Amino acid sequence: MSPCFHPPPTNDGAPPPPPLSTNPNLTTYLYHTDVDIVSCTWSHSILGRSLHLHLHQAPYDSPLLPSTSLTSASFHLHIKPFILWKKHGTKKLSPNALVFWNLSKVKFGSGPEPHSGFYVALVVDKKMILLVSDLNKDAPKLKLASPRIPSF
Repeated sequence: MSPCFHPPPTNDGAPPPPPLSTNPNLTTYLYHTDVDIVSCTWSHSILGRSLHLHLHQAPYDSPLLPSTSLTSASFHLHIKPFILWKKHGTKKLSPNALVFWNLSKVKFGSGPEPHSGFYVALVVDKKMILLVSDLNKDAPKLKLASPRIPSF
């Protein structure tokens, strides 16, 4: 007799499924902002790490949400080990959207996302809609270190 929820043993010689990884190479966070949904994906590979931000247009037009005329903007940053790369900066994603980042003091663990020393900010229509940061004891320094938001 076998238990109610346990499949009967088979002798077909099929190998057991591989164990699940306790250390993923990809982590995606979804943020619902006042403007749109933003996905933030951190990944890790042999070639380095990367950050990908993507603004997803809302599937509906809501009178409560401001009109931004965004057309699915995205940003990709390669974080390369031991090679010079742009550790902080600004990029215009659309006429009304900017991304600011500072990874100059970033520290990573074994997973794909950073643990400390970073921030990524998304500004739409001169309003910060997303701030991804460790914001620990360095929170006051973040305002001083962040670049000025240029006028559109």
